[in-house]
Amino acid sequence: MHSSRNSDRVWRGSVIAAACCALLLATGCTVSDQEAPPLSGPSGFGLSFSMTATPEILPRDGQSVSTIRVEARLNDQPYANQALLLTTSAGRLSAGEIRTDASGRATFLYTAPTVNEPVSQATIFITAVQNGDQANTRSDSIRIAVVGPEVPVAAFSTTPSTGAPGAPFHSVITFDATTTRLGTAQCGSSCTYSWNFGDGSSGTEMVVQHQYGNSGVFNATLTVTTASGTSSSVTKPVVIAPPDLTTPDFTFAACASLQAKCMTLTDSSAPPDGVTIVSRYWDFGDGTSPVSTTDPNIDHVFPANANSVTYQVKLRLTDNLGRVSTSTKPVAVP
Repeated sequence: MHSSRNSDRVWRGSVIAAACCALLLATGCTVSDQEAPPLSGPSGFGLSFSMTATPEILPRDGQSVSTIRVEARLNDQPYANQALLLTTSAGRLSAGEIRTDASGRATFLYTAPTVNEPVSQATIFITAVQNGDQANTRSDSIRIAVVGPEVPVAAFSTTPSTGAPGAPFHSVITFDATTTRLGTAQCGSSCTYSWNFGDGSSGTEMVVQHQYGNSGVFNATLTVTTASGTSSSVTKPVVIAPPDLTTPDFTFAACASLQAKCMTLTDSSAPPDGVTIVSRYWDFGDGTSPVSTTDPNIDHVFPANANSVTYQVKLRLTDNLGRVSTSTKPVAVP
């Protein structure tokens, strides 16, 4: 009787074992080696940080300080000697990198932005570094509120446009700062305006006019200040195009003295606005020496000749900008 029961148990055990093996084969279950986690440092997923700021609100004065405390924990245990990179969206930090101490804690200071920085909060970021590498790490941040008076946003336009290729030389430029804003509204008479036109000249109105005496690129700066003392500046390049070159031209006629072969040559060139002719160089085309003069009129006696002769007379002009232009014209000498 006992022998029969034992045999029955052995048989049922064999059946169960066979069923288990069949199930394993049917589902394709296998056992493989698992890759061990790296031992070089903590996983970014197991590392956590907590941050506090005291105080959490600062005046925007460029000198008030908040103490930032950081605690690093790995698997809920303090983590020592963890390197942390520090950055901020506004204001200043007392260090760019810190390390946690034996208790997993570190402290640094944050200084508020200046009164003229138009921000209402600053975000301070910490990034864990492992073996000098920021990869596969995590970052955390904390925000600090900063309060202060509104800062104007300086802006201006110019008429005519002073972008390349530039406003016409010697033109009167209108500088208009009416688009300057304070908060959501135009600053208007609530602000004062100070202009530096980049050529040694200045102005103080919201809309001013200025005339440049030379061509070139000038950096015009507008500084806007509010009644509360906040201010901002903006600088734009002002391009004043050089004037056109003067096209040389002249007339000729017999000298008033009626001397034979004497001709009076008169510079009739029309310089553009802002340009003056400082030198005239005459080459009479008859083999005689050229003459340089500042006078627009010159008398010249051409070589004696029984017949009328036409000479190619050249006039070269030098203007107040140091530029040179030349033209040649036939002169018939009777």
